[in-house]
Amino acid sequence: MRRSVLSIIVALSVLACLSACGKDASNEMAELLEEKAGAYSLPAATPAAPVEEDGTEAPAPTAPDYHSLAAEILTAVWDEDMPEAAEISEEEDSISNRMEITLSYPTGDSSIDITFDKETGRLRRLCETGFNGLLKPARYDGPESAARAWYAALPLPQDYTLGSVTDYGEDLLCYEFNKPVTLETGGEPVALLNSNEAVRIMLHTDTGALHLVVAFYWPVFDGHSQKAAISEEKAVEIAKGPNSHAGNETVSSQITLYHPYDAIAVSDCPPERSLDYSFPAWAVEFRETSGMLDCGSVVYVDLYTGEILGRDIW
Repeated sequence: MRRSVLSIIVALSVLACLSACGKDASNEMAELLEEKAGAYSLPAATPAAPVEEDGTEAPAPTAPDYHSLAAEILTAVWDEDMPEAAEISEEEDSISNRMEITLSYPTGDSSIDITFDKETGRLRRLCETGFNGLLKPARYDGPESAARAWYAALPLPQDYTLGSVTDYGEDLLCYEFNKPVTLETGGEPVALLNSNEAVRIMLHTDTGALHLVVAFYWPVFDGHSQKAAISEEKAVEIAKGPNSHAGNETVSSQITLYHPYDAIAVSDCPPERSLDYSFPAWAVEFRETSGMLDCGSVVYVDLYTGEILGRDIW
């Protein structure tokens, strides 16, 4: 269920583009290149988003900064003459409610759109609006090597792990890189890949041409002083509460990372600005069958507090 929701997010990102316009990554790429013996030409690397000397994020970029950042990214992915940038546009992202800045570069009958978080300057999306396969390497040696090369070349967090590959048909594959996290439970730690701290790279399988990059920056909320997880049995009991809208049959329960875009968020979802974080949670799935009725739900229960964070009903 969770993966299907995330797949829909990527698909919506593609439609938006069409309508609106544990190993160090450098070592991994070095080993990859050595293995392939130079069969694949890497795009040029671009610098990460700027930070202050103390490690904190730099002040919000200005309009000239965005032009400069976008030009560096375009240089990494575009090997022809630099097109002239269209006027900057500004819009609120419907998922995160954060303001974003987009620069659109015309390329014949399509464009290359580069979108940044206005406050942090982080790369949020890179999209070739047509399906023309414009952004492609000089040589190609398989879609996974191309996805890894694009990931290493762009100003993105470089400590993510390849988590999943989704086939979107029409010669398109989406490679998702996720942040590895370890949740303290008061007992055995739980290792997960955070699908809310993720980079999705969609490319054409026949050439390795880049079509879409989408980045999510929702780290794990770490505001709980006590790291003792509630038990699975307790989570199921809470999820079966009178306001959970859960069915009678418990299908499964697992520890996951929840973000309010996953489901229907409840009004008291902690803390303030909850959209900026993902939350450790028990995902308790129910299914109810009665005659012609076949429906289900997932109730997300905070791993530490036992609060119901949200629910997904189908």
